[in-house]
Amino acid sequence: MKNTQFISLRISAILFVLGIASQGFAQENFPTPDATTIQTFKQSITYLVLEDEIISDYNTEMPEIVKDIWEITDIEIISASDFATLRKDETKSFIYLSSVYFEKDKTKTEYTYLFLSLGHKSGKIENMPDLCAIPLGTKQTEQTEYSYIFGLCIKYMQYYVDYLDKNYPSTSKEVIKYHQNTELPLADYEFLIIPEQLESSIRSKNAFKSHYSFPFKFSNREEITQAIRENKKKHLVLHLIKAGENQYCIKLIMDTNSGKLVYFDYHKVNSKTASVLLQKDLKTLTK
Repeated sequence: MKNTQFISLRISAILFVLGIASQGFAQENFPTPDATTIQTFKQSITYLVLEDEIISDYNTEMPEIVKDIWEITDIEIISASDFATLRKDETKSFIYLSSVYFEKDKTKTEYTYLFLSLGHKSGKIENMPDLCAIPLGTKQTEQTEYSYIFGLCIKYMQYYVDYLDKNYPSTSKEVIKYHQNTELPLADYEFLIIPEQLESSIRSKNAFKSHYSFPFKFSNREEITQAIRENKKKHLVLHLIKAGENQYCIKLIMDTNSGKLVYFDYHKVNSKTASVLLQKDLKTLTK
């Protein structure tokens, strides 16, 4: 895991929560690499960088996931020590974890992000051109809380780079508008829901159905992982980045087949509002 302070300047300048604007501390930006960066990436070998940790769900699960799902470039697995050397090569690309916070966020919450970046001759992470980044959880969150979503994050990375390639040039505002204006045929998808990730008022099937009149199923992490890997049906799943009191809970809803992000929002956690998907999120999603 890289030093949080070391890369915070780079991250705060390019993205926060996949471009969600907030009250005074976030930049409304998605990574929008130039055409040269995109073409260099498409010709590169991508290296999945393992953590320098003895116990790591990421190290155990991600190598198999990228071998099964990653298609956009050739993929190889390397150690954290190899990464220190190879990232000086500008023709190589890397998938890796970094812990970041955002300078204008007064809570100074640290988030674990999964990055896709090109190498840079300086070897400094803050100089590496980013193609995509997605939050996994706060730094304090155990990997077991979000490891079931690893495969979906890999799909999202490929989807996002393909979108940029086909829609170049795109500004960050255009990317945000694209995600916010997606007209998704919800009736064609089954929404797989983990009940404990819901606000208490919609935690029963009948209550949820009263606010979401499309196909859904109360599910679990194992079933969601299987849906992501198999692509047998159209599913939506919630990627919930939980946070503590006075921190920001992030909510991403994604298509398990394509990896497309179809909904995103955030809210501040307090004594009245838990770190869950809210009833008002369903209202926004279905309007």
